[in-house]
Amino acid sequence: MSEAAAVVAGAYGGPEVLSVIDVAVPEPEPNQVRIAVRAAGVNPFDYKVYSGMFGVDPERLPCGSVSKRPAW
Repeated sequence: MSEAAAVVAGAYGGPEVLSVIDVAVPEPEPNQVRIAVRAAGVNPFDYKVYSGMFGVDPERLPCGSVSKRPAW
């Protein structure tokens, strides 16, 4: 397995609550491919959720690209 960087929000708030963590990335299966991501962005809906604009539910944290919680 290799590692990749992921951004997660551990609390509700602005950019200061975002953390970059390393996560394990499994090897692709024979019918899959791995791509290199050189840049990524945040959708307006995502930063509104992270800011708490739609309410704050501690059960939904952490949230972000590696969250094991259901999608918003």
